[in-house]
Amino acid sequence: EEEVSIVSPMALGGLKTPEYLALNPQGKMPLLTVSETPGPGLLAIPESDTICRYLLSRYSDIGPSFLPDDVRSNLIARLHDMYITTVQGCLY
Repeated sequence: EEEVSIVSPMALGGLKTPEYLALNPQGKMPLLTVSETPGPGLLAIPESDTICRYLLSRYSDIGPSFLPDDVRSNLIARLHDMYITTVQGCLY
C-alpha cells in the first residue's frame, strides 16, 4: 500500500522559494510529487490536468477506468480542455 502526504508549499517556505521553484518553475499550485522506484527518484508533476492524466494512467489497473475509450469522446474532451485552458487565467 502506498502512503500519501498532503503538504502545503509553506513547508518549503512558499511558492516562490528556490526549493519550490526547483520542483515547479512556474511557482504555482497544484504540484504532485511522486517517488519513482525504480527510476530517477522524485517526479514533480505541475498543473491539475497533467496530474489527473498521470493518476488515471498510473492507476488504470485499479477500479473502473475514467478514461474514455472512444475516438470521438477523446476528441471532444481534448477540445474542451483546450477551450478551458485559454480562459483559465481569467478564473483566478
